[in-house]
Amino acid sequence: MLKNYIKEALAIQQEEGDASDEALKKYLAGINSYNLNQDQEYDFLYANYQAMWIYSNLGESGKALPLAKQCMALMADTISAGAIFHYTDMGRFYEEVIRYATNNIAWYAYEHSDSKDELERALETISLGCNYIDSPDYFYAFDTKVRILLKLGRKEEAFKIVFTCLQQLPDFSDFSDIKKQKEYQDWKNNFDTGTIEYSEQEMAFLQKAARITTHFKSLTSKEPLKSPLKEESIPEKQIVLIKEARGKYAFTENFYDDDDCFLLYKGNLHIKQNLDEEWYEKQLEDITWQNDLFGILIDGNLTVEGDIALERCILSVVNDVTCDCLYSGDGHTLIQGDAYIKYGIYGAYNDGSLEVKGILTTPYLLAYDHCMPRKSDVGESIYIEVGDLSETKNIRIGESYGSGWGWNWNYFDDAARLLTNAVFIENDGDTVFSVGKFFDIVKRGENPFRQIK
Repeated sequence: MLKNYIKEALAIQQEEGDASDEALKKYLAGINSYNLNQDQEYDFLYANYQAMWIYSNLGESGKALPLAKQCMALMADTISAGAIFHYTDMGRFYEEVIRYATNNIAWYAYEHSDSKDELERALETISLGCNYIDSPDYFYAFDTKVRILLKLGRKEEAFKIVFTCLQQLPDFSDFSDIKKQKEYQDWKNNFDTGTIEYSEQEMAFLQKAARITTHFKSLTSKEPLKSPLKEESIPEKQIVLIKEARGKYAFTENFYDDDDCFLLYKGNLHIKQNLDEEWYEKQLEDITWQNDLFGILIDGNLTVEGDIALERCILSVVNDVTCDCLYSGDGHTLIQGDAYIKYGIYGAYNDGSLEVKGILTTPYLLAYDHCMPRKSDVGESIYIEVGDLSETKNIRIGESYGSGWGWNWNYFDDAARLLTNAVFIENDGDTVFSVGKFFDIVKRGENPFRQIK
């Protein structure tokens, strides 16, 4: 069976490395023995991938090519269905197959063809592979894309990718030749001074960003902070058991036991400071409870002259919410009415979620693998997917609003170049996107994106 050939080949690879002729022979024998009724298609894909890998390491790209094409044929249905889950071992393997197979196909075309049509097809192929780059370890695919773009005479697009990659990985050796070219250096100088040319799509986006900066202060809600109360208004609070609140209040999850509890405010809550973990802990100083306390229920409106930043606890509001920024973390936030978030929302990681059942008004929505809205219901808005500090400048800006991360979204190839340098910070020698810097700029009434002339 094919699986037995794979086991034998892997054992040889462990001894002889990834350029082993003997391991290659085992994989090829396994591929030739493949029986649709007896073997698993996953094993067939794996054998083709490994044979392609070994041929590439042996410098035989022509023999690797049909195996790469076979890998992509086997992956076609999975790719079109969007059924690749990054956070599983199989999902990561599929991503690696796509990256390496598309790179083999595209690089072969780059080296062996001058046909514009063939190079355009190769560009489309490697662009698919680039959609699965989530680490500088895989920048080799960007190098292939750049070389094809340059061969097609599309220097502007190529230099954008080079610039973005070098911002993330300054020592990336594949671009060492381009870094030295005067043409690229002149282009980079123009970019640094803001005079670089943008595509029509980028121009349209930057124009929208400028409009948002100009108009976001005029966004309204049912209860905007135009005439704030002189004093805070904190209504009666009490501990309410889940069994007493269930049915009257909505919950984002249903895993609570009847004897678990929430801190309930009966009426409109208005505070003139951040609603964060520190504020929450102070509210609990004169309260006693038993079993698990999950968070805050507000039977009314919530108005915060500051930010809402509850990292872990749950927040459920019966009516409307008004605040400066809303940070949604490991806890679940449910707003049953409207939400006016003056500056923007940041949702971090997938342990928590944010749901707004009414009308959402906010200019910026930043998500790090978080279940949350992806656009404002009122006015224009910008949605950005951001990574953590280990993912250097790993940001995505697009116009799709599907659920999950979704690999078929329409992202800009080089989102980092659309932002001003002020939103990036240095972290352990890397230049990384800072959510804090982004919102500092927005709160000053400035545009976090590059201005066009």
